[in-house]
Amino acid sequence: TVLISRTARNFSGSASGADRMRRVDTYLIALNTLRFSVLALNTQLPLSARAGAHFAHRPCYAAPPPRSPFHVTAMASLSDQDAGGPTTNAEDQAEAQALQEAGQANAAADADTEGEGGESSASAALDAFSAVLISENDTYKYVLIKAMDPATDAYKFLVRGKSGADYHKDAARPTLNELSERGLTYTVLGGGRIQHDSAAQAILIYGFSYGFPWEGAPRHDISAALVKEQYPEFEVTTSDEGY
Repeated sequence: TVLISRTARNFSGSASGADRMRRVDTYLIALNTLRFSVLALNTQLPLSARAGAHFAHRPCYAAPPPRSPFHVTAMASLSDQDAGGPTTNAEDQAEAQALQEAGQANAAADADTEGEGGESSASAALDAFSAVLISENDTYKYVLIKAMDPATDAYKFLVRGKSGADYHKDAARPTLNELSERGLTYTVLGGGRIQHDSAAQAILIYGFSYGFPWEGAPRHDISAALVKEQYPEFEVTTSDEGY
């Protein structure tokens, strides 16, 4: 500020143009010298002192919650062809909703006739379903089903994925129909896609379903645990990204 004030006073005097230019050069040299002196002083300070003011008012964030051991934070993008069929439409979502409601209707009907069935037969019906039925060496849609025995309150998670299933309802329907035929109830918890690679011994479970949306965070961790039991030699990973 002092240098600028002196420069202004000098320009207001009667000095010649050459004298004025020399004075300007002198003050510019002084300003640069002062600037580099400040920079040199700053480099002598410890990093914590230089950065302290910058971070003093930044909010602190809690560490994120622990992830499933199967979870990966990033994944390679997939082309539409690799993603396994079309996305969705109004007809698909309506049929998926009808399947979901049918499972709840079965639960209501079983509640009205509670006690008519035998516990052993209902349990045997639930145990008859394999936990994992998925296709190999392809990328396709999958669903996670919670099958329930209304007579005993027992339940079982079922993973169903099928190559060539255009929509998630197509991957779910055969199992849902069979559950209903055996007097069991169900809820489709959600869906996504499975990428199965036998050569690499790798399975990736990811994404979501428009027809069977997750309530809250995707539960690919449940699906991954069941798939890992089915394929113990494979690397099984999950991601909430992608479709």
